[in-house]
Amino acid sequence: MITYLNSLNYNKEVTLNKKRVILLFTASWCLACDEILPKYEQWAKRYSNKLEFKIVDMHKNKRIVKKYDVASSLTFLIIENKTVINRFAGMQTDETFDYFINRK
Repeated sequence: MITYLNSLNYNKEVTLNKKRVILLFTASWCLACDEILPKYEQWAKRYSNKLEFKIVDMHKNKRIVKKYDVASSLTFLIIENKTVINRFAGMQTDETFDYFINRK
């Protein structure tokens, strides 16, 4: 399951979350973001035992964008215990996504 983040649910879904969380930063004008969403949904099912999947709309959630200093859409952050443990960006294949989520 994928959760869309906003200022109301951010603390519960990220800060207080005991599991590792992956954030995908998107924008409404980003065609690549639209292209990757079906793949992101597949990954959410495949890796549900490892990560909780979240999406951040960059235009609606500027405070979250600023908090993590995200400059472009299609940026992924993996957060564990309130700390960003990995950051990557751009289109991902199954292989590169697997590499990044397993890298420490």
